[in-house]
Amino acid sequence: MKEAYEAIKSSVLALYEKIGFQYRASFVYGSLAQGFYQPSQSDVNLLIVVEDGTSIHQVREALQPIWTQYGPVLQHMPGIATKSAFDRHMTLFPLLARHVDKYGKQVRGSRRTLGRTASLDRGHYVGRVAAQALTASLALAPSLLVREGDVASTEQLLRHMVRKLRRTAVGQGENTADLFFEAQAHVQSELADLGDHWSADPPANPPYPIPNLLAVYEKLDYLVLIVEDIAALRGYDWAALASQLQGRYSGVQVATADQIRLIATFENPLEYVLRTYRHNWGHDPLANLTPSIELALRDAARFASQIEIFDMPHAYITASEEQFGKLVHDFQNKLLNSRLQNELLARLGLTTSQQPPMPLPDRTAPAPERIEAIFAHLAWWSEFYTNQMRQGVQVND
Repeated sequence: MKEAYEAIKSSVLALYEKIGFQYRASFVYGSLAQGFYQPSQSDVNLLIVVEDGTSIHQVREALQPIWTQYGPVLQHMPGIATKSAFDRHMTLFPLLARHVDKYGKQVRGSRRTLGRTASLDRGHYVGRVAAQALTASLALAPSLLVREGDVASTEQLLRHMVRKLRRTAVGQGENTADLFFEAQAHVQSELADLGDHWSADPPANPPYPIPNLLAVYEKLDYLVLIVEDIAALRGYDWAALASQLQGRYSGVQVATADQIRLIATFENPLEYVLRTYRHNWGHDPLANLTPSIELALRDAARFASQIEIFDMPHAYITASEEQFGKLVHDFQNKLLNSRLQNELLARLGLTTSQQPPMPLPDRTAPAPERIEAIFAHLAWWSEFYTNQMRQGVQVND
């Protein structure tokens, strides 16, 4: 824990020395702030707020030596947000805002940076943990995961969930399936308090030998299995199922009907609105849902905001100059996803067809200029959808 605080102190001082009064504040949150940080397992969750217009290149110059020294301790670079981006991100992620408000520790910065947070329907929290459990369920059949880093990231998410529940370390040799069912026990306990549960008898002749199978969906290249009772899957041979599915899907996800409905309603309504889930067999617990258009637009804004504050600063600060070309290519592809997303939402009448007014520099421009432009586009998309969300854009009949 001492090294974690040394890494935080060094990060903040290095940045303050570089940008001076453009620094506003930093927030430590997560396990370190709550007192159950586990060295070598927990991330150091640090979010740094700077003035609007602060150069990301100066931030990189200040923090790159910190990463060289403390990378294994931090595990991820601090999030970097301008004041405008920070305010917007806290609006888009109210659970994070409440967590930072309740548990976060402000580091160096006398001005009150975080505003008052609003109360939330309990469904938002349960939908969030259910969505995490759905993603973590990919770890049950790791041999199907083909994308680089998927195995490590899903297992890391699962261990993070259990570590947070236990408030203690998770042993390296602990069985993945056991960890999943431990996390699921928490999700089911939270669901039990919400009421209004969806139920149906399991249909006959299931396409896969899954106990109490209710429905089968495809979500892009994932197979999503909806079951009556997660606990009934203890001891199930996931390796055999993976062998049966090899080459057809890039992962298997598992949830109950209540979980998938809550996820589609509160946590990922944009997936539902854009018809990401394709029903293949059995009951359809997602039928006749009416997710909030406001929350669907919030999802679109979240996509850009998360990249702007966390993903791209980490990639840029930790990259060498030789890696800038690949970095620009990868994040321009993410911007392309935002444009495609906008076209789909516009066709559905949920927003207007738009694109940032400032064009991206061409390939002959210096890499720092292109990187700065990507940050500007991400901020524009996040602000655009946040404004649409606040204006209460409605579906066109």
